[in-house]
Amino acid sequence: MRPKIYSINGGRGKLLSVCTDRFKSELLTVQFAVPIQKTSAQRHTLLMDLLCRGTEQYPSKALFSRRLDDLYATAVAPYSRRIGDMQVFGFTAELLGSRFVGGGDGILADVVQMIAQLILHPYLPGGVFHSAYLESERTHLRDAIRARINHPRAYARAKCRSLLFEGEPAALSLLGEENTLDDIDAADLTALWRETVQTLSPTFFYVGATDGEKLARLLERNFSPMGDFLHPYTANVSAQTRPFQNVQEDMPLCQSKLALGFRTDISLSHPLSPATSLLNDIFGGSPASKLFLNVREKRSICYHCSSTYDVYKGAIFAESGISADRKEEAELAIRKEFEDIVKGHITDAEWNAAKRLHEFAYKQAFDHPSSICAFYMARDLIGFEETLEQRRAAFAAVTREDVAAAASRVREGVEFFLHGALGEEEEDEE
Repeated sequence: MRPKIYSINGGRGKLLSVCTDRFKSELLTVQFAVPIQKTSAQRHTLLMDLLCRGTEQYPSKALFSRRLDDLYATAVAPYSRRIGDMQVFGFTAELLGSRFVGGGDGILADVVQMIAQLILHPYLPGGVFHSAYLESERTHLRDAIRARINHPRAYARAKCRSLLFEGEPAALSLLGEENTLDDIDAADLTALWRETVQTLSPTFFYVGATDGEKLARLLERNFSPMGDFLHPYTANVSAQTRPFQNVQEDMPLCQSKLALGFRTDISLSHPLSPATSLLNDIFGGSPASKLFLNVREKRSICYHCSSTYDVYKGAIFAESGISADRKEEAELAIRKEFEDIVKGHITDAEWNAAKRLHEFAYKQAFDHPSSICAFYMARDLIGFEETLEQRRAAFAAVTREDVAAAASRVREGVEFFLHGALGEEEEDEE
């Protein structure tokens, strides 16, 4: 399965299309990408939510949602996420397949028109965004920023990430900080919106039964004019070279949080990327991992213990919830499990579980339009040509020696300890 690529508006945009009638629903995504910047990341996040508040034709969220309900409950949602050192943002629409709504192109043309209205024709009374809508979305974003401190596990993870990538765009939060929110006014966001549509080149992705060439011409009619500038993808992927950082914060919690950050020069396009993904699953990325079975279950050192792999930045994060008095024990146990992988100490049960996990994940990816979209959109952004079938075969070919080789290139860079100052055991605090 490989998407076909179509040029839109003479190269001002492009469409990646997977033409298939396998699914009951179809998916259409439009995406923009910019480098993460402290001055604009929060504004882009706020802008995407604000665009959903209304259009020229449907000047309120209620009217816009009512029209989507008429289109067989089509769902349109904004997003803003991080890939490498880039902020990618846009809209995704899920709609009922054409064969279920009378054949032909179904409701796709109507959905394209709705998305185009959100992006090109937002509700701008007096030439700027509605001040009441802005204040409402500002309040929602302020609540989300404040909520980070009330989620100790996520807070420790984000703090560890910012320390590991200190000085790099990926260290920044896309939500931003509360003290900058009030500086954003309707004129600022209107100017940002105009800059986006007038300068940035959009990338579309479609999974559905409509012919790609036909859809490309439909997009041209609805998304014209658009900008033609495509920011080059950036991601600082490097081995750990900075001095090790050990940082602690106190917080009135019953359960402490320990987060360890590791770096490697292995990212998505590296030949050892599949081996590093398996490494993470063996380390702490699954219920059959070393951290879960040995540190949490057998030794009961942690309330929770797991790891994640940022495939775009070449970073692994291990996190755990512990009693404050077991910090040293947890540190030693987590590091020992990783060293065992470096030495090639992987049991048959751990190896087979990790292999099955990826085999199932890539089989399942073929069954969801959103999974297909996420896979190919990320690779298109990076400039890495790979199909789902090729990735699945790459995982099948990984050996234990490959995993050990990948592990040997990983170095710890940060330890962040969120000390629970209350010092009493209780259930996992999310």
